Amino acid sequence: NLGMRINIADQTTYPSSFKVHNITLNVIANLWNCPKPADFDDYGAFPGAGTVGSTEACLLGGLCLKFRWRKWYAARQGLS
Repeated sequence: NLGMRINIADQTTYPSSFKVHNITLNVIANLWNCPKPADFDDYGAFPGAGTVGSTEACLLGGLCLKFRWRKWYAARQGLS
């Protein structure tokens, strides 16, 4: 089976997959009304991480929430 031998996540071999990644990030960021980063014009995409599986996505999402909470808690408690 040819599909089993192709690693479409390898962006050096398949640079078009990186374009799809950026388009997907932009669609999701626009749906969530994310503010454009200062370097958006340089890169043409919102910051984000692509994952192959849902477990990776959940772990990255959890880390994002942890860092967001840490920043909120530090501001609330007057910590640096």
